[in-house]
Amino acid sequence: MKKSSLPVGVKTLLKYYKSGSLELQTPVQRATEQWNLLQQSLLIHSMLSDYIIPNLYFGKEQKNGESILFVLDGLQRISTVFRFCHDEFYLHSKTPDVVIDDVKYSIALKKFSELEEEVKATILGYRFTSYQLEDCTPEEIEETFTRLNSGTPLSKVQLARPKLGVFLAAFFQSLVSHDFFQKSLNLMLSQVRKEDDFLILLTAVMLLEDRYYHNFKIKTSVSAAECVRFAEEIRKKYSDEKRKTLELLVSYLDKAFGLEEYKFLRKNNAPIVIYVGFEAVQKGIPVEFYRSCVIDFFQRDCTKAYQEASGSGNVKLGNVDTRLRELSGYLFSKFSESSKEQETSQEDVEKRIEDSSEEESDILS
Repeated sequence: MKKSSLPVGVKTLLKYYKSGSLELQTPVQRATEQWNLLQQSLLIHSMLSDYIIPNLYFGKEQKNGESILFVLDGLQRISTVFRFCHDEFYLHSKTPDVVIDDVKYSIALKKFSELEEEVKATILGYRFTSYQLEDCTPEEIEETFTRLNSGTPLSKVQLARPKLGVFLAAFFQSLVSHDFFQKSLNLMLSQVRKEDDFLILLTAVMLLEDRYYHNFKIKTSVSAAECVRFAEEIRKKYSDEKRKTLELLVSYLDKAFGLEEYKFLRKNNAPIVIYVGFEAVQKGIPVEFYRSCVIDFFQRDCTKAYQEASGSGNVKLGNVDTRLRELSGYLFSKFSESSKEQETSQEDVEKRIEDSSEEESDILS
C-alpha cells in the first residue's frame, strides 16, 4: 500500500465528481446525509472560519485506463459541501456569523446562492488536506476504514435513529427540519449539537402513543433511554394515517410559533406544548387562539403546580402528567370561555335583529 498527501480544493472535487473520476459511495461507507442540519452547517462555518477539519482519505485505482478516486473517509464532509453548493439546504439558524477580511457576514438560514460573493468564493476556494492510498488490497481497505471510524459511543438519540428504521427515521428528520424546531425552540448550541430537537419530537410522539393512542406504555419516565425503547417498538408500525396527522400537527406548530424563538420553548416544555397542540388540532381550536393561550400561560399565568413539576425529575411520569393537565386545562378553559362569549354575542345580534324587525312591523302597521 502506497500513501501520499496533498491538498484538494472544493472546485477540484466538484470537477472530479462531475467527470466521474470521484466515487462517493463504496461498500464500506455509510449512506450519505447521515448528519443533521446543525452538523452540516457547522462544517460550512468551519471552512469559512478556519477551524480544523479532519483529513479526507481516498483510495486510488485504475478503471478502463483512467485513475478513479473513491472515498475511504470523509463522505459526510464531501457530500455536505456538494449538497450545499447545489443549494439543497439552508444553514441552521444557530450557525454563527463569520469574518472574512475583517468583514462580518451573517450566514444563518441562507442557502449557497444567497450568500455574499466573498463568502461563496471562500467556500469554493477551500482546500482540504487529503491522503491517497494506492495499490490497496480489499483487506487493507476494510482495515483502514475500521481504524479511521473507531470513534466515540453513540448518544441515546443516535441509538434511537437506527431503531426507528431508515424510513421512519428519515420521516422524523424531515419534521425536525420545520421552522418550529429550527427557529422557535429555545435550545443552546450544545443541545442542538446533541440533537435534542430530534429527541423533543420523539418524546412528544411517545407521549401521543401512550396517552392518546394507547399503543405504547411508558414505564416510569419520558427519558432518552425510554425513547430508544419506544423507537424500536414503533419500527414498521407507524401508520400512514399517523404520519399524516403528525405532519398536520407540525404545520400547525409552524403557523403558531415558526417565525421566532420563544424563551419558554425549552427542552422540558416543548414536548408538553407539542402534545397540547395535538389536542388543540383535534378540538378544532384556531391556531392563533392556541398560540395566544400558550404564550399567556408561560409568560403570565403559569400555575404553581406546573412550575413545581418542571424542576428536578421533570421527566418522571407524575410530573409529566401534571404539566400536561395544567397547560391543557388552561387552554380548554380559555377556549370554553371564549366560545360562551361568542354565543352570547351572537344571541345579542340575533335579538337586535329581531327587535328591529318588530319595530319595522309596528311602523308599517
